[in-house]
Amino acid sequence: MPIILKRLLTAVVETRWWVLAFFTGLHLFIAWAVLAALGEAALTNSDFFYYYLTTVTTVGYGDLSPQTLGGKWFAGLWLMAGGIALFTTVLAKIIGMVSGFWRLRLEGYGNYEKVTDATVIIGHEPGRTEKLIAELQADGNDDAPVIVVTVKEAKLPEGVRLVRAARLTDTNALVRAGIKNAARVVVFADNDDLSLSACLAASSLNPDTHMVAYFNDGDTAALARAHCKALETVSANAEELVMRATRDPGASAVLSALVSAADEDGAMFSVQAEALGAPLSVTEAQNKLRADRATLMAIQGADGTPRLCMAGDDVIDVGMRVFYVARRRLAG
Repeated sequence: MPIILKRLLTAVVETRWWVLAFFTGLHLFIAWAVLAALGEAALTNSDFFYYYLTTVTTVGYGDLSPQTLGGKWFAGLWLMAGGIALFTTVLAKIIGMVSGFWRLRLEGYGNYEKVTDATVIIGHEPGRTEKLIAELQADGNDDAPVIVVTVKEAKLPEGVRLVRAARLTDTNALVRAGIKNAARVVVFADNDDLSLSACLAASSLNPDTHMVAYFNDGDTAALARAHCKALETVSANAEELVMRATRDPGASAVLSALVSAADEDGAMFSVQAEALGAPLSVTEAQNKLRADRATLMAIQGADGTPRLCMAGDDVIDVGMRVFYVARRRLAG
């Protein structure tokens, strides 16, 4: 079979759009030509397309119809049968495209490259990732998109978008997850080696976005920070928590409440000092926060070192970060 004929046959079998357009145009032209030849002047003037659409979509208002016997037989055998077949084929193809698009998204193969202001989570740990998502959604704008990149099958909370990847360093998958336009990135992999690799891959695509990664080993965390300029690392501190709870009974509950945005009694948040009117004194900052039923907790300079114990006349400069306790995040 000649290659051209084989391609045409394949296109017809697969019902490609150009094939549908061709047969629809052919069907429409023949319908007009035959009706005109049969003397159906009322159907072949400016109302032809209206009559054609109401017939092939089975709406059939009845305001226009063939008047001759030949026109009635032609409408029944050609216009209705062929038109309805073409219409249902087009409708089925559109539905198939839409369902295929959503199926790809549900299975993790959608493209979110154009999504902005999202939180991209790289890695999935059942239970822990869901808790992290709940905390993220409880703190701030609930409408901000959350996108999870994982190599595993994952059942995520409603509204959270899934991106399947062959590996966590798959740059194509990270781009599909919208990492280039992400507001923040969280790396929560199975082990430190995977976390380090994922941090490097994410940083290569968007080096300036704030990124947070969890590490068990402090040396690996330090290595990741050395190569990713916008990375903040979090390491396990169970020993410190146990010691604090031992020396100060109830400390574990207080510390847990401070870090959980889902706690209705309040949590710790932060804001750039400029939002409070920096430069200003610690006392002035305390008064401004107190007006919003918030409590100053710490300030942090450019070196990243927090200061917990401050004098009232200490200056909070532009560029510093102010940490406070409140029931909700303040504007700014």
